[in-house]
Amino acid sequence: MDATSLDEPAIVAVRRIALDLANDASARWHDLASSSPAERAGGDAAEALHDYRVALRTLRSWLRAHADVLAVPGKVRTRLRRAAAATNGARDAEVLAALLAKVAAPSMRSAAAARWWSDRLVADANDIDVIERSGKSVQRGLAGVIKAVSVVHVEQPLDAPWHFPSLAADLATRVRAQADELRERLGAIDASEAVEAQHKARIAAKNLRYLLEPVSKQLAEAKPARKHLKALQDSLGDLRDLRVARAALIDAVEARERYEALHRSDESDSLLSGFTTLDAMLHEAGDDGYRAVHDQWLADGAAALFEAVDAAIAALAERGRAGVEIERKLLLGAAPDVPAAAVTSVVEIDQGYLPGSRIGERVRRITDGDGVRYVRTVKMGRGIARIEVEEEIDVALFAQLWALTDGRRLRKQRTRAVDEQSRTWEIDVFLDRDLVVVEIELDRVDDDATPPPWIAAQVVRDVTDEPAYSNAQLAR
Repeated sequence: MDATSLDEPAIVAVRRIALDLANDASARWHDLASSSPAERAGGDAAEALHDYRVALRTLRSWLRAHADVLAVPGKVRTRLRRAAAATNGARDAEVLAALLAKVAAPSMRSAAAARWWSDRLVADANDIDVIERSGKSVQRGLAGVIKAVSVVHVEQPLDAPWHFPSLAADLATRVRAQADELRERLGAIDASEAVEAQHKARIAAKNLRYLLEPVSKQLAEAKPARKHLKALQDSLGDLRDLRVARAALIDAVEARERYEALHRSDESDSLLSGFTTLDAMLHEAGDDGYRAVHDQWLADGAAALFEAVDAAIAALAERGRAGVEIERKLLLGAAPDVPAAAVTSVVEIDQGYLPGSRIGERVRRITDGDGVRYVRTVKMGRGIARIEVEEEIDVALFAQLWALTDGRRLRKQRTRAVDEQSRTWEIDVFLDRDLVVVEIELDRVDDDATPPPWIAAQVVRDVTDEPAYSNAQLAR
């Protein structure tokens, strides 16, 4: 990709990146498929298998994150999922064999058990048939992706506002949303036994990392975030590998018992007792791993990670400033006592939302001392940084659109006030419910949003990232 792709319209740049990732995965696949069975059986193609898996995983993550833009057919995504799943067993066996190689067995019995198990794992990791089993799925899947992303399809009413945000602006909203999910997933990990929570946090970290990966060469601020995310992903991945190892150990014991039923030997009891020792060692390693994750990443341990991610978001938002709204929203317990000298305007707003999910479209009737204005706004994204485009419309178009907002409307009085730092605060007192909020628009994501004393006295909490307090949700 060239250095300007962050400034390209997202609808184009997202496709360019998807195409690059698909071509890379295809090249990795051909490298792997061209290796001889002897090379695969001998383990010489292990690095090629790893590179192929990473390339396929990165592509699938990008397609998921931008599904609303790319619209890759479901059958194509299914083929890629099957292709990825076909190599899972070989990957797990490879990881477990490496893990066993590091184990310092405390006894001859456990060492013998580890060697017997490791030999079986190496054989599984070098499964020469995995390429043939997944060949058709991956080739058809990648061809389908390349075909789907090679053409830009746009369908939009002629009288709708035409606006194509840049990739930087688009990624700012997506990275923020994914960062919010990661924060939530990490907060749900409360014990070493919280396996599902750990798994979801690992996937969230991986998805966030893969959002930043394709643009990291163009965005210096993305590199520290990637480094932190990789470390978190590895820490949680190590816990996952230990759990897989303990589950696989059960299969190994059953396999050994079946073997002994046919080939009784003097070492039977020795090996089986050695497996018991190995299980205890893996359990202890899992406890140690969780403590390390807890100390480094849970509670306030991930502060450096999220600071790095916020810096990347700020840089993306700054680069894609055109059409990007950056704001904070605070819930107030009551309408503040605004100094008269601070008030710059007071208006009443009737606001309605058209049907839609990923793209929000609203219309407003704004009444003040100068008369009535009608405004149409299109937004995409959530949280602190969002894409927004706005235009004034005439009363006839407003009437047509307003009819479509039935059941999704609200009324409020908005007071604009300026504090001593010349920052403008918009205080909304809702006229159709008991609710007061205040918003401030920022130049950068990390700008100071501390409210002045006459607002601070009424602040309940920051609700920027709480969907329930979005106007679109309140209107329902």
